[in-house]
Amino acid sequence: MASQDVDGLDRALGENLLFDGRVSEKRAEQFYAVTGEPRTARDLRRALTLYVEYIAANDPRHTYACPDLNAANLIGAPSQFHLGHTVNLTSCLRRIRTKLEKEAAALKHAEQEICDFIPRPEADDTSVKSVVNEIFRLTYNLNQNRPVWAGRWDQLARASDRGDPSSWSRSLGVRRPKASLEMVLRYSAKGLALARPTQLDIGDYAFHFPSPPSLHNHLGGFTLHLGEASREVRLISEYIHPPRQFTFDDWKRGGFLVGQGPNTIDALTNIRLFRKNHLPRLRRAPAVIADPDALRWLERLTEK
Repeated sequence: MASQDVDGLDRALGENLLFDGRVSEKRAEQFYAVTGEPRTARDLRRALTLYVEYIAANDPRHTYACPDLNAANLIGAPSQFHLGHTVNLTSCLRRIRTKLEKEAAALKHAEQEICDFIPRPEADDTSVKSVVNEIFRLTYNLNQNRPVWAGRWDQLARASDRGDPSSWSRSLGVRRPKASLEMVLRYSAKGLALARPTQLDIGDYAFHFPSPPSLHNHLGGFTLHLGEASREVRLISEYIHPPRQFTFDDWKRGGFLVGQGPNTIDALTNIRLFRKNHLPRLRRAPAVIADPDALRWLERLTEK
């Protein structure tokens, strides 16, 4: 069934790799040296997963944060803006309970404590603060060096609905296969080794879309919005960076956003629609309109 690409996922992966334009020859050589040369869609999915799990997650300095391999995507100047990142707390706690049984005992009622938390200036938040910080500490240790994906906070705030948890992840192009407790974090990008993401940085996750290679690095990529809303959807600049241990203060800075989000399983069957809708949004982006090379890249993409 998968070989027939019923859902369009294999085609999306192929197009992303073909049209990205910012994977250097040296990095491509590194990918092939580790994975061989995949000849089928199934082999390609395996190779992409292998590369992220065992190479990119091992040491960013030798993959996505390496100037020699990924110079075309690195953002050199210190970044003064803030980033927004969604955390699937349900998934984090499931991993902790599976892999760290002893530490998990203290987090038995973590979801309920976090959901019941009402922030007030005079409130004693010591208990919830320690719970949240412990979840982030343990998750950080489990994640190894997998890149963190995030979007510009100011753009995310405009594009999503504070009262709709599913909009937080959809706006950032994050598909949730199961209903989950979502938390939104806000933190400064200053001092982080930011890079524009490519398919090699996310494995076989197909809900990604390349951005014109001629655009300036500081713009990052653009998230693929996973919604069918007829209203105008604003593009959000997306970046990756090496792991950062998040804290309670990052949640506080984001406005204590937390909520139960429904699954986005419908995204599986709608990936063609999402990609189709993304193209005109890219064309309307001011940076693309002002860049003839970007417009030509888009023309080649639509002629495929």
